[in-house]
Amino acid sequence: MGDYVYVKRAGDVIPEIIGPVTEKRQGNEKEITVPDKCPVCNGNIFREDGEINYRCLASLSCPAQIIGKIKHFVSKNCMNISGMGDKIVEFFVKENLINDIADIYYLKYENIINLKGFSYKSTKNLIESINNSKSNTLWRLINGLGIRYVGEEISRLLAKYFIELDNLINANITTIENAIYKKDIKTKRKSLKIAENIVKFFKEQHNLEVINKLKNAGVNFTEFELVNKSQTKPFEGLKFVITGTLTNYKRDEAKKIISQLGGKVLSSVSKNVDYLICGEAPGSKLEKAKKLGINILYENDFSKMIQTN
Repeated sequence: MGDYVYVKRAGDVIPEIIGPVTEKRQGNEKEITVPDKCPVCNGNIFREDGEINYRCLASLSCPAQIIGKIKHFVSKNCMNISGMGDKIVEFFVKENLINDIADIYYLKYENIINLKGFSYKSTKNLIESINNSKSNTLWRLINGLGIRYVGEEISRLLAKYFIELDNLINANITTIENAIYKKDIKTKRKSLKIAENIVKFFKEQHNLEVINKLKNAGVNFTEFELVNKSQTKPFEGLKFVITGTLTNYKRDEAKKIISQLGGKVLSSVSKNVDYLICGEAPGSKLEKAKKLGINILYENDFSKMIQTN
């Protein structure tokens, strides 16, 4: 603080600091120490390579970010809560009615009806809109979380790949890259940066606490548009057996997906089985399937098969 610095023009117009002008120092300059935690909420902070800014990772609960996060969460391309515009969000935060996105789902009629500007009808409509939004499909919720670099397109890819939010929360960087790396995403490096930000977001305890509040409030954590759009039931008539431990799907979740797409899950391998879905430590079912010439699907194969239908 109090230093003179050399600045040059970088790229087209962006100024870049080269370093201090040491000959101008008078001894009363103060060193700026970067804090270990967010000075507002005590959340973890992070600076990406090649960037100057440090960012608070506790974005779902940090008071300095919360108004913007809530406005994004309720917007049309996210949870689409009508009657909750920018001014209402600001007013509710000011009145201490909501302090994070999950608090929206704990609002009650009696919390709102006596507030200035609210009538019986507007209060009833807002509560109804909030309750209806609990049933939104998963991609809207992911988009609403406001993870850096994750917009609607990436949210749809993540929801389609992971099906359940818990699967995404527990996924590693490589698996997330597999979900979002498409030809229309320009570089592999870009998908890696997105995946790294997603993993960091879900490692932050403050964010997980808010997400748990959303779950307890009854907000849907499952992607169902995949099934709704599959009018032709692409797995109709196909029989599957699952063996081993799956990384990105619980056994019941995988069964549910197959069933919704028209397939049937059997408990044992026979010549009537079309596909064996193979996780870690598959056991004897894998060997039997190979002998019978049954198609073997490893987890990534199964995920790709879902995405193409």
